[in-house]
Amino acid sequence: MVALSQLAVPHLEKTKGAIVNISAIASLPLVCQNFYYSIAKAAVDQLTCQMAGNLIKKGIRVNSV
Repeated sequence: MVALSQLAVPHLEKTKGAIVNISAIASLPLVCQNFYYSIAKAAVDQLTCQMAGNLIKKGIRVNSV
């Protein structure tokens, strides 16, 4: 996910595109019983948040659904 996003940045800068990551409600505390799945989805949420803050300067939106 990180590597592909980094590779896409130069193209997205030119086209003012967006990155959309797929998350889940399981990233929230006490929602999912699967510990590892919850951790993975929480990481996606944090990655999305950090990428959004860094890439907005380049005109690239980053969201999760």
